[in-house]
Amino acid sequence: MKKIEKYVAENGCEFNTETECIAYEKILIKLNDLFSKLPKHPDTCDFANGHGYIQHDRKTFNLVKKEFYKMACEYHKGLSDHKFENYAFWRTLDDSGSPFYRNRYGGRLMNTDETTYREYGQTYFKTHSWEVTGGKINN
Repeated sequence: MKKIEKYVAENGCEFNTETECIAYEKILIKLNDLFSKLPKHPDTCDFANGHGYIQHDRKTFNLVKKEFYKMACEYHKGLSDHKFENYAFWRTLDDSGSPFYRNRYGGRLMNTDETTYREYGQTYFKTHSWEVTGGKINN
């Protein structure tokens, strides 16, 4: 048997070194600050299953999206070769266990219809908004 030492970030991600864990947590703090500009995300099954939507302010949403993309490209070298809407951009974030994909950060952007600036509980409802029950969720 071999004893190992791991470091666990606040969201449960594990790292082999303290330095890696601290760097990761610094990114989480920046992301929390960035996404605090948007209305609070409800953490309920009702929302995830199509009950209501969050109405975003266009200007604020676009500012958050732009800053998210910039931060993600700085963290993942070479990511700027892909556009924000590009599948490869999101696949890179997902496959790498990126803090930008985990914790709903990327999901909040992906689940928002950029014609109405309504955020839904799942990407499915972005293209099937007529199936959403209830209206705007006031946060």
